[in-house]
Amino acid sequence: FFFLRASSITTTLAATGVRRVLALRVPQLQDRKGVLLAASRTRTLLAPTRSCMADTAAPMKRSSLTIGTHDGTFHCDECLATHILRNTDKYRDARVLRSRDPAKLASCDIVVDVGAEFDASQSKFDHHQRGFTRVFKDGSLGHSIKLSSAGLVYEQFGRDVIGARLGSAASDANVDAVYLHVY
Repeated sequence: FFFLRASSITTTLAATGVRRVLALRVPQLQDRKGVLLAASRTRTLLAPTRSCMADTAAPMKRSSLTIGTHDGTFHCDECLATHILRNTDKYRDARVLRSRDPAKLASCDIVVDVGAEFDASQSKFDHHQRGFTRVFKDGSLGHSIKLSSAGLVYEQFGRDVIGARLGSAASDANVDAVYLHVY
């Protein structure tokens, strides 16, 4: 049996143009009695850049559109909803307003995860209301988990985002297959 001394592991990741450099400190390898079998060493690996939220976010420009969400502690729900919206042509450069003030939220073009109202026609995507039971609308998949605000946004805008990424129309069969698979 061999043990890795976990305290000696360090990993750094730095963006460098079109590639990422990963420096990995390989830990010491010891046997059960603590006898050193392999010394620590550092390896530098080059890996292709993978798309991540920071990489795919468009450069910020001035926009008259505003995405509203709640202030205070943020959660994955509204972060993902905002990221999905920022990957649409319409909301790519929208600013984000964080508030629970109904008057401020009323001035937003779209509101996610706050306001206790879901109405896609009014661009309100919240799941925090009594009696909310909406699940992913493709019943053939058998989903029964209620949608979060990110799920509501994905249901409305997901095909557009995937279509844009694939360079296809949102109504394309391949886009639909990816849309259903990603959900």
